[in-house]
Amino acid sequence: MDDDFAQEGGLAEPSLSFDWGEDEASEVNEPDVLRFELAGLSFAVEAVHVAEVTTSPTLTELPGLPDHIVGVAVRRRHVLSVLDLAVFFGLQHRQSASDRLIVFSVDGLEAGIVVSNIAGPEVWPEDADPVEEGDYDDLIRPYVIGARWAPGGRVLLLDIPELLHAAAVR
Repeated sequence: MDDDFAQEGGLAEPSLSFDWGEDEASEVNEPDVLRFELAGLSFAVEAVHVAEVTTSPTLTELPGLPDHIVGVAVRRRHVLSVLDLAVFFGLQHRQSASDRLIVFSVDGLEAGIVVSNIAGPEVWPEDADPVEEGDYDDLIRPYVIGARWAPGGRVLLLDIPELLHAAAVR
C-alpha cells in the first residue's frame, strides 16, 4: 500500500479492537414450574420438587387411609402414597383413565399427586401476585405461595413441601 495515500486519510488501518458493548444475547429463563389442572382449577408446582410425570399407575387401596390418599403405587421398586388433591382441598373430582401422576421428592419423602391435565413446564414470573389474607378457600390458602393470571384463569403456585407434609399426617 502507498504510505502517502494511507497518511493522507485515504485508507485507514483496520481497527483490531471494537467495542461490542454488553453481551446482548437475551437471557433464556429455564422453566421453573410445572403447571397442571385439577378439578377445573389451574395449579403450578416448583419443578425442583418434580421427580417424574407419568400415566396414572395401578393403585392399591389400603383400608384405614384418609380419603385424600387414594392408594399406594410402586415406582421403581419403591412404594409411594398417591394423593388426590381435589379431595384434600374439598373439591369435586372424579378419577379417569386420562389422569396423570406427578411424582414429587421432597426431603426424602416421595409421593404422587393425581392430576387431570398437565399444561407443561413454564417460567413463573417474578411479578406474580402475593397471596393476601382471605384469598382462596380455607383448605387451599395455607398451601398457596403465589398466584398469577394466565389464559384460562388464575394459576395458584403450591408449596409442595408444606402440602406433602400436611397431607401425610392429616
